[in-house]
Amino acid sequence: MVAADLARLAGTGVRHELSRVFRRRPLPLVGGIAVTDRCNLACAQCGVANRGLPDLSYHEVRSGLEALRARGVRVLYLEGGEPTLWRDGRYRLPDLVRLARRLGFLVVALYTNGTRGVPTDADVVFVSLDGPREINDAIRGRSFDRAMAAIRASVHPTIIANFTISPRNEASIEAFCALVAGEERLRGAFFYFVTPAAGNDELVMPFAARAPVVERLLRLKRAGAPVLNSRAALRRVVLDAWARPSDLCVLHAEGRAYRCCRSIGDRNACANCGYLGYAELESISRLSPGAIAENLRVVLRGLRRKR
Repeated sequence: MVAADLARLAGTGVRHELSRVFRRRPLPLVGGIAVTDRCNLACAQCGVANRGLPDLSYHEVRSGLEALRARGVRVLYLEGGEPTLWRDGRYRLPDLVRLARRLGFLVVALYTNGTRGVPTDADVVFVSLDGPREINDAIRGRSFDRAMAAIRASVHPTIIANFTISPRNEASIEAFCALVAGEERLRGAFFYFVTPAAGNDELVMPFAARAPVVERLLRLKRAGAPVLNSRAALRRVVLDAWARPSDLCVLHAEGRAYRCCRSIGDRNACANCGYLGYAELESISRLSPGAIAENLRVVLRGLRRKR
């Protein structure tokens, strides 16, 4: 299974690079679907949850997944809100993971706050943690202990901490890396910056102030800290050399497909985008050997599990 998946992923990467070279707009490499608006937390930086929108039905999810696959997406992520809250009659989140695989998605990732447990169905699970306990809980509410208990109890081989950098927590990056290094069940940490959204201005770090923080991440990575952002992508961030908005990702949410993300058209959000995953996608699509190798190591660890 792993060898076959690796071959398909390699073929997908080549196909997307050819589309970049020969088409004005490349095929999307990654696609997401927001299955629920509901969340059991109220994080300070979040502007997309608990707006009173209904959950997608199972059939709406299926239609969204089919549309993503028809556009060329083969790497999928499920998000919310908090996706573990999603349900439609007898259907629960594991049913969506199984559906995605039946439809031909090669990798299925999940973004969760971890407070309701760490599902084992997806290939990769990203758990949001914004610092050690006191700092995390000041930003996200009392969630650190529940998330860490779920991580420690999980048997999933590829759990990654997502740390979103803001002025409130950037001083704790080194301490957080040390914490992650001491947790057997955490594969490492992936770092983002807060992206502008309604009501979160105080948490947005000006783009010009980000380079020193990224340089710290590069130093930590060179010293062996569990920073999973690739060197190639971090260098792109320092140089501000990554396209925004991105043609490499599409998000299905609220009944429509968004090129890049829900902030498409917001010039401030694009100029100050903190989603460093797009820098990774651009590095991969440009066939950066380091970015490809580092991201494949993460993905293949999850794919080694029997499905």
